[in-house]
Amino acid sequence: MDLDGDGRTDIISGSWPGEIYFFHREADGKFAAGVQLKGKDGKPLNVGSASAAFAADWRGTGKLDLIVGNVTGEVWLIPNESKDEELVFGTPRRLELGGALIKVLGDAAPVVADWDGDGKLDLIVGAGDGSVWFYRNIGDAKKPKLAAGRM
Repeated sequence: MDLDGDGRTDIISGSWPGEIYFFHREADGKFAAGVQLKGKDGKPLNVGSASAAFAADWRGTGKLDLIVGNVTGEVWLIPNESKDEELVFGTPRRLELGGALIKVLGDAAPVVADWDGDGKLDLIVGAGDGSVWFYRNIGDAKKPKLAAGRM
């Protein structure tokens, strides 16, 4: 994905301590050394150990937000609040459905895709027990609302 909007595909990676790293693709095709992504407070983003990060325009703003899972099975949204070339992320918040927080059985690995072909982004989460959960977006493109998960 092109996290910084320069037309070149970049890489993001979670880490065991929980920080999220950004590897910028240079014009020559090589990747720059990884840098920790930070929130607007200047602190490194971290929503828990063994983070697994995915970038998608979850809120329909035209910017790639981060959807991040962790070792305890939680899934977080970290909104992209960038206004210029510098990447800036807002306050992380847990993803929920019907007022309940999403949590799978350990090692949450989220992926976002239009899984059912209805034009809205859905959430798919792999879990530490080997299960895969599908959370259908029953909201809209700018305000996702997730249905109960199913395997």
